[in-house]
Formats: sequence, C-alpha cells, structure tokens
Amino acid sequence: MTSNGDLYFNAVDYKPNFGIRNPDVAWLVQELTHAWQYQTGRSMRMRGLLEQIGRLRGHDP
Repeated sequence: MTSNGDLYFNAVDYKPNFGIRNPDVAWLVQELTHAWQYQTGRSMRMRGLLEQIGRLRGHDP
C-alpha cells in the first residue's frame, strides 16, 4: 500500500532483498509506481473514470 507516498508492507511480505525472486521485484516496482503517481500528482481515479466513460462510448484506450 502506498498512502501519502510511503510504502507499507505486511510483515509476511517484507523481504530484505527484493532482487532474489522476480515476482517480488515486479510487485515492488508496481508499488513504487503508485508512490511515483502520488508524488507527481497524477489522479489515477480520475483517469480510471475517464477510461470507463470512454469504454461506455465505444472507445478502447
């Protein structure tokens, strides 16, 4: 979870070295992307809403 640009891990998911397994690296990159989106002021909720409206109108982003 990335609230306010901080990363929070469940204790069972934390690993001191995320580079050991690829699925863990992919998960970390995905979470860091959320932090980047927050820090750059990108509104993913608004983008999602606009994409859904586009789909209802027959557009496929």
